[in-house]
Amino acid sequence: MPRSGTTLVEQILSSHSQVLGAGELPFVNKYGLRISTGDIYPTTERLIQFRNDYLKGINSLPGKEKIISDKMPQNFLYLGLIFNTLPEAKVIHVRRQPEAVCWSNFKHNFSENGLGYAYSIKDIVDYYWLYYNLMSFWRQDYRNKIYELNYEDLVLNQEHETKKLIDHIGLEWQEKCLKPQYNKRFINTNSSNQIRQKLYQGSSQQWQKYKHFLGGALDSLSELH
Repeated sequence: MPRSGTTLVEQILSSHSQVLGAGELPFVNKYGLRISTGDIYPTTERLIQFRNDYLKGINSLPGKEKIISDKMPQNFLYLGLIFNTLPEAKVIHVRRQPEAVCWSNFKHNFSENGLGYAYSIKDIVDYYWLYYNLMSFWRQDYRNKIYELNYEDLVLNQEHETKKLIDHIGLEWQEKCLKPQYNKRFINTNSSNQIRQKLYQGSSQQWQKYKHFLGGALDSLSELH
């Protein structure tokens, strides 16, 4: 989900000398939407074409790093397609306290396409449940292919969780990954200011200050804890 910590995780990854943080790439949606929605039948030829188009897209990016990160949150909609056409890809699922995610979506002014749900707290919660249920569905077949990274665990045990993450993507450890706030790459998301700060705890509790104004809109999410 947007506002779950994906920008922070990409900052950590791209602090490594062999990782290019490419941001929110449009390629999966651009080349895979019609296949994933059933608008066209997923023939072998079309799946191969999707793979080739995606690889062509990322190969056009600047840099010669070994690994490229694509942090588009909406890629969760396409995991079946990704796993079956890009088996070498490492999928990192960043999870954060549901109420914190929904509140952060609501309070930020998104301008990107596909985020229209973020203007209504009810729509945000409904969307979150759709996301949660779809991720549960993907885990039925692809549990071993999805790396689960908990945002709260990351900020509480930064070094331990960061070393596990770097090891998961198959790279040797570099100390720079513990200081993502010094990563100077350009960030074009709502997290651009926050990400320049040192990791801190407690941000996932900020929503509670506004709980009594929300009329119980987030109450259904408590069962996900």
